Amino acid sequence: MNAIAGLIGGIIKGIVALVMAIIRLLLGLAGFVLELVGRVVAAVIGLVLIIVGLVLTLTGIGAIIGIPLGIVGSFILFKAILP
Repeated sequence: MNAIAGLIGGIIKGIVALVMAIIRLLLGLAGFVLELVGRVVAAVIGLVLIIVGLVLTLTGIGAIIGIPLGIVGSFILFKAILP
């Protein structure tokens, strides 16, 4: 009876370890996907800010707002591209 209990305990430990490994894999994959989506969204926002800043700078009067906007956009874009 004691040997059977030990065998069942070992099987249960193995199943728990397998389930935990699968959960860790799925959470790691979800974290990777979220980080990648965040970087893409940040890159798009950075590009939009650079383009809006450029258009505002070309108007002349909007250069006061356009130049800092383009600089902030470039910072966001560089942060999204570089690790």
